[in-house]
Amino acid sequence: MRRRIAFILFLVVVAVWAESGAAWAGSPAVELEGRYWITSISGNLQVYDSSSVATDIDIKNDLKVGNKDVPDVRLIWHTGESSWLRLAYTHLSYSGDNPSLVTPIVFNGHTYSTSSHVLSSLKVDYVSLDWAWQFINIKNVVRLGTLMSAKGFWTSASLDDATAGVSESKSIDFGLPTVGARLDINPLRLVDIFGEFSWMTAGKYGHLYDTEGGVKLTPVKYLSILGGYRIFDLTAKDNSNFAGLKIQGPFLGAALRF
Repeated sequence: MRRRIAFILFLVVVAVWAESGAAWAGSPAVELEGRYWITSISGNLQVYDSSSVATDIDIKNDLKVGNKDVPDVRLIWHTGESSWLRLAYTHLSYSGDNPSLVTPIVFNGHTYSTSSHVLSSLKVDYVSLDWAWQFINIKNVVRLGTLMSAKGFWTSASLDDATAGVSESKSIDFGLPTVGARLDINPLRLVDIFGEFSWMTAGKYGHLYDTEGGVKLTPVKYLSILGGYRIFDLTAKDNSNFAGLKIQGPFLGAALRF
């Protein structure tokens, strides 16, 4: 799976290089953007071992996984007047604490009974390489175009039975290219109203839907502040194991432009 992700990233880089070689030879603007994402999470997990028994676990109701704010870092290279390349990284980490299950659950072959005190951990490392080509430009006020991405996910879930002293964990890696669109509206020179989405399904291996919208203000030449709302929906499958997550919420951030 990791070789597949590396190959996808390589193809995207080659495509961008071929399309915008002349722009790369100049002095493109670079932005370093940091965000504070106030997330709400929901989803399900199901993990088998060699047995045929596993439970579809609701991470909110069964594990009491709580919401958490997470960081999001992006490096954006404007390769021309109508295109840019972006490398983004998000680390998602959540935990749960349920001192008493309502019903027993089976995770990776271990049965957690109603008397089990279950401590859970869920982590996702999300890397995305995105290329936007906004070939529609209406008087430098409205810009619209395609958004192509190569995305990789490294997910891990662990459940600790504090009562029995047993811990089980499982990792699922997932990568795929996505397609989408990016829209920017500049009613004023210092105001950017933006929206984008990317989506792809990989059949039995899962799907991804990532969309956001917001406003970006540039009060001074090299500094911008931004805010908006983002929805992230991921299903990753590995044979009979799966992780389905929906993460959404508002974000605030700032960007330095060089």
